Amino acid sequence: MTLIWAEGAVNVTVDRSRINEGDSITLTVTAKNVKSDPDVQLPNLQDFKIVSGPNQSSSTNVQFVNGKMTKSSTTTLAWTLIPINTGKLTIPAVAIKTGKQSFTSSPISITVSKRGDLQTEFVSQFFIEAEVDNKTPYRGEQVILTYTLYTKVDVTSFDDELPKFKGFWTEELFAPKNLQLRESQKNGNRFYAATIKKIALFPTQSGGIIIDPMTAVIGIREKQQRWNDFSLFGPPSKKYTISTNNLELKVQPLPDREIGKVSAVVGNWNIRSGISTTNVKQDEAVTFQILINGIGNIETVDISNISFPNEL
Repeated sequence: MTLIWAEGAVNVTVDRSRINEGDSITLTVTAKNVKSDPDVQLPNLQDFKIVSGPNQSSSTNVQFVNGKMTKSSTTTLAWTLIPINTGKLTIPAVAIKTGKQSFTSSPISITVSKRGDLQTEFVSQFFIEAEVDNKTPYRGEQVILTYTLYTKVDVTSFDDELPKFKGFWTEELFAPKNLQLRESQKNGNRFYAATIKKIALFPTQSGGIIIDPMTAVIGIREKQQRWNDFSLFGPPSKKYTISTNNLELKVQPLPDREIGKVSAVVGNWNIRSGISTTNVKQDEAVTFQILINGIGNIETVDISNISFPNEL
């Protein structure tokens, strides 16, 4: 939408009106030939997360035509937004003030297709996906969260930002320094895939727990028809902001026991005990050992309260 008056013009745009879940859009406010920088009041963006901005840039152009000088100036403010929901979303009206002029833009509609929905999704050239091996664990039970990058294009850089993992104990299992690409099929399309991270999650409460998306800035090598054959670096790359899909776990409470207390230690464990020697003399000390190993969160294992026989 563009509003024009005698003093100048202001334009509010987005770079794309149709995206997939996890893709980002850029909301841009461009002010031309205004006397002061625009004061932009963003609305409450219930359907979007602001991952960067406002990023401001300015330029001035001076021309001489028939001996007369003309001067034009442009100021741009940009925000990177990632959708929180899918479907037909709306960016509400943006309020802008520059000098004595004030106006409100029209709402902007954005269509976000759910990833994996073959009827509405269009094939992205790159995206990241979050998967868990168990969506209905018990409280304290280990869940493996895997982040995977899928791409059809040349990736030059990848910088990720993990969520806070509220409601979980966490332990990083795998985080390669360099991406190891492999061929993969996804929704009937061929990609190159790389495992970004693997994290062990241990839910600390029962009920529904949301795993917030990972956000990443990815560098993609841009295709050009011609570029300098003598360049040592080849075609330039462009940065894009993307995020994973939302995940929700339905964490089950620990089952009741007829005898004793319910243990918070969940997993597949082996326990054994022993003494350092069976041949001892009177008044000699022996060492009693307990060994626990298995799969689960070892931090929740507490063996400090041991009841020994009264004879000891």
